[in-house]
Amino acid sequence: MERYHRLVGDRGATEIEEVRQGIKVRFWANRGDPAHVPVAAVAVDMAIALLFDMCRMNAGAALRPVAVSLRRKTPESTAPYERFFGCQVRFGAAENYFLLAREDADALLPSSNKQLATVFDTMLGAELALLDKSDVIARCRAAVLEHLTSGEVSEEETAKLLHMSPRTLQRKLAEASLTYPQLVDATRRDLALRYIDDAARSLSDITFSLGFSQPSAFTRAFKRWTGSSPTDYRASRTSGKAG
Repeated sequence: MERYHRLVGDRGATEIEEVRQGIKVRFWANRGDPAHVPVAAVAVDMAIALLFDMCRMNAGAALRPVAVSLRRKTPESTAPYERFFGCQVRFGAAENYFLLAREDADALLPSSNKQLATVFDTMLGAELALLDKSDVIARCRAAVLEHLTSGEVSEEETAKLLHMSPRTLQRKLAEASLTYPQLVDATRRDLALRYIDDAARSLSDITFSLGFSQPSAFTRAFKRWTGSSPTDYRASRTSGKAG
């Protein structure tokens, strides 16, 4: 559950911790504080309920947590919460979690199937690997875009912005068959093709928006990308639309 939570979505993180009383399943919301933001509180309610319902689906409908804790403010009626979980729910707490008794967590699941578990683990692992690749590319592109107007941001600077070492960034990009210069070049190309279609943007504006120090450098790069100069490319696009 903890390993694969990102396949469901990125609105929060699930953590599982072994404590003295049993197994604690904790949920952290990534957007908004459920203690102060009503929409965030509802999202956390749904996430915690879904996580526990998944446990109940596997362990049986009789499963009850030892304790449930939520950061949200106490609702007008606590009865629906206690009816669903089957125990008292504490509100205004420091964490969002439910606690399973150790004997429940260690019990053999009625639906257990080692062969299927192995197959599903392989499939989910492959999906998680693809997600990791796309995630680091998206984050890296976002960092490059944010700082492109001030000049080409270095690989070391981007790695720092992503809270990882340059070597880790290189390895993650290599897993996606990319190098950092290739990613920067592709990002610039995509932006250039978008900007060139905007007649309100001058070529000088595009040049510096893409982080090129000189128009000649932009022209060389654009010719490499398209086979045409920016001026000729824009003219051909304009005439094509007119026709």
